[in-house]
Amino acid sequence: MGSQSSSSSSSCSSSSSYSSEWNLVSSQSDNGNENILSVTKVVIPYKGRAGVKAARVIGSILTLGFVNISESARQDLEHWGLIFETEHYYHVVQYCDTGIKTMKSTSLDDCKESIYKCGNNPYAIWPEKVSFRSGLDLSDVQRYISDLNSDFNEDNYNRFTNNCQYFVKALLRKIR
Repeated sequence: MGSQSSSSSSSCSSSSSYSSEWNLVSSQSDNGNENILSVTKVVIPYKGRAGVKAARVIGSILTLGFVNISESARQDLEHWGLIFETEHYYHVVQYCDTGIKTMKSTSLDDCKESIYKCGNNPYAIWPEKVSFRSGLDLSDVQRYISDLNSDFNEDNYNRFTNNCQYFVKALLRKIR
């Protein structure tokens, strides 16, 4: 997750529709070799981000711009996730303070809802279709996520230097 205001709290916990299991490959309808039809990057702005951004501007003025030197000051207050569409399912992949989370559903709205839970703002969503390598399938994505797991797990999570934005950028580099 990007940095967030102190009034927000991370809500990426497991529930019946959202789990930390590797749900990208299922033994029911899809077999892991199912081709990816589209990839969407979903960005959720945090509630209260306007106040934090205003404080950053004031801090930058008062410190003659030194606040902007740190990565945390440049980073937006947003939660990022990816939705992979296949013929039968939508698959969500995101990273938060409890590690890499995946979910699959036949409903795109359910997938967006799981990202809302991490972003803590059910009122705003900025979807963006992203380009990806031709012939990409779920087994490729599963392998890339496994490769990234050592860098992006609950022990390595840091709101400023190792968060959802870094994870999504790393995964996008692998699928393009």
